Amino acid sequence: MSSTSSSTGAAPGRFAALEALRHRDFRLLWFGQLVSTAGSQMRIVAVNVQVYELAKRGGPIDPALALGLIGLARAVPLVLMALLSGLVADRADRRMILLVTTIGALISSAVLAIASEFANPSLWLVYAMVILAAVVGAFEMPARQALVPALVPASILPNALSLNIIAWQLATIVGPTLAGILIAWGGVAPVYW
Repeated sequence: MSSTSSSTGAAPGRFAALEALRHRDFRLLWFGQLVSTAGSQMRIVAVNVQVYELAKRGGPIDPALALGLIGLARAVPLVLMALLSGLVADRADRRMILLVTTIGALISSAVLAIASEFANPSLWLVYAMVILAAVVGAFEMPARQALVPALVPASILPNALSLNIIAWQLATIVGPTLAGILIAWGGVAPVYW
């Protein structure tokens, strides 16, 4: 076996860790996941800031409770949709699922952006958009993960899955950081857009 190749098809030397990114369709999915997850993380920060500010201004509930309800609005749809979303990801066109969930996330963010332009948007509208984002997220993740084996050879599937984890971790660092900068600069609306 030479030092530049292996029987598993891994990239030579220092680029072996990026082997899955040599496959165009996986690279597009990976980059899309990075951007989408960063955007979702940005939306989470913006929603938390917006809900806290709305509740603090005399909203219908205590600010601490309002923030706690956001967690509930995210978690309940994920739990309720877990079995169904996995089943759908196994049986339906995964690319279509990703398209529909992307449109759903876009609608959620657009409604939040438009609502944030008003002086006192409805707290319940924000919760409804959080629930919508959680529902589409519950379908997006299984579809995205189930698509990966079709995009790379089985020999580098572990590499592809590792790169997906790296993308998610990067996005959870970069997304909230960018959200904080944007919120400090122009409020929550720029984050939603």
